[in-house]
Parts: sequence; structure tokens; C-alpha cells
Amino acid sequence: MRKLSLIPGLFVFFLLPMILMISSCGNVLQGNLFQNFDGPPEAGDILRKHVQADGTVAPGNAAAFIRDLDDAASSPRFFRELSAADRRKLDTALRSVYGEESGVELPLRQKAAILAGEVNMRGNDAGATANNAIDVLTGDGTEIFEDSRALLDEIIPADAMGDPARIKAILDNLAAAGDAYEALGKTLDGDNTAPAGTNMGAVAQNALVAITVRNIVGANGDTAKLAAAIADPDGEIQDPDFGDDGVFGPEGSPLRNIFNKAGLGGVLDD
Repeated sequence: MRKLSLIPGLFVFFLLPMILMISSCGNVLQGNLFQNFDGPPEAGDILRKHVQADGTVAPGNAAAFIRDLDDAASSPRFFRELSAADRRKLDTALRSVYGEESGVELPLRQKAAILAGEVNMRGNDAGATANNAIDVLTGDGTEIFEDSRALLDEIIPADAMGDPARIKAILDNLAAAGDAYEALGKTLDGDNTAPAGTNMGAVAQNALVAITVRNIVGANGDTAKLAAAIADPDGEIQDPDFGDDGVFGPEGSPLRNIFNKAGLGGVLDD
């Protein structure tokens, strides 16, 4: 089995989108600096308005739910004030929209998946972990992705190391984001496109980190077991088996579809 191997071109890929993201107004990671003084709606209000008792969103209410959450997500303040409990509730609600059996039209499913990535990775330790991955890549290149232990030791925030509960929360968020990005990628085959205005470079960047961590979680049982191993300097961490003859992001895979729609498919080639 060949461990994850990313070509050197990915190193360039991570530098360029960072520059573009700083200067762009893409809707994935950028907030509205001119939000109204009252601030965005609270997550609890959105949940009470749109979510059913079982935590899901009815298909007929999906459009209004996504619209209200997308409006709130334009404000960095929304994520700064978002509790861990509300992140989980929003993730559950969004899963009920982006899932293949949701009965919701494709553009709404795609938008729900993109928002789920934000809910799980913006304004929290998972987002800091993704940012650390960018720093590691610019400093060490892509070879570190070949060693799950080394990668996780580098990207998990230093002040979280030694705290299994905090590490588990990071892994839970990244794994949930990985689920969302995989669902998004499945919708991007053929001529299908992402919703207008989507910053696909940023989506591809986050999807790579989230899906990679989710795969590492899968190779090590669950997030609790992996968190314990990360917190233990001598803990053993298994590398994932990517199948497809060890090819990471093969043609037709969800991650490859995301990269292709971002115009970056070639960077996953050996």
C-alpha cells in the first residue's frame, strides 16, 4: 500500500489560493466587514425557526433555512459566537439537506454542504488546524502528508496537544467537514457546477485538509481513539489505505471533482 503522496505542485497550489483568498471577496471564508450593527441572527434563532424536533430540516423548508444561515454566515461574528453545541445541531440540520436522499434540489444540497464545511471549520480550533496545515506546507512541502503522525503533530494547535478532549473536538469537526465536502464532490461530476459565487479554490483547500483528516480518523477507529494517540507522544497512528492502487484523489472521486471544478485537477496527478 502506498501512503498519501501529493505532487510538489500542491505546494504551489496552497500558496496561490492563500494570496487570492486574502484579496478576494469569496463567500467561503470571507465575511462581510460592513455587517449591520445589530449583528447576525443567533444560531439558536435559526435552529428554532427551521429545524424539526428530530434535528432535521423538512425539504419544503430547506431553501429558507439555507438562505437564513447563509446570511448569518456572511458575518465573522456569527462564528465567533457559535457554541460547540450549536455547531453540532447545525451540522445535523445541514446533513439532512445535503444528503443524497434529502429530496432537495441539487443547488441547495451543494450550498448546504459548503455551509457545513464552514460551520465545522470556521472560528474554531478546526479552522486553526487547517490554517496550520497551510503553514506547514509552505515550510515543509507536501512530504509531511506521507506520515499521519508527523502531520497531525504539526497541525493540531500546540496548546491543544496533551488534551485528548480538545483534540477529539477538532477531529470531530474536521471529520464532519470531510463528510460535507465528500457529499459536495459527489455532486460535481460531469457538467455539474457549484453554486454561483463559490470560492472553489478555498473549498478545495479546506476539502483536502478535512478529507485527509477524516481518512486518518477512519484508519484509527474513531476520533476518541485517534485523539488519545495524538495526545500520547508514543501513541501509534495508522496511515489510511486510499485504495485505487494507492492513488490519492483518483479521477471521478469527490475530492478530484472539487479540484477539477476549481481548475486545479492536475495538481493531484502523480
